[in-house]
Amino acid sequence: MAARWVPVVLGLWLILSPFVLGFTGVGRWNNILIGIAITTLGYMSAKQQPTS
Repeated sequence: MAARWVPVVLGLWLILSPFVLGFTGVGRWNNILIGIAITTLGYMSAKQQPTS
């Protein structure tokens, strides 16, 4: 059950990591945009799967 939420957590880390680690420039925006995509798709996937 908890494994379904791993992509959401990792996506959130990608969004936050540039600010925590001090990235600048293109690397910052790459992490933010890819993180948003992974978080969104992971959330949609986790919500679709049955709980049992």
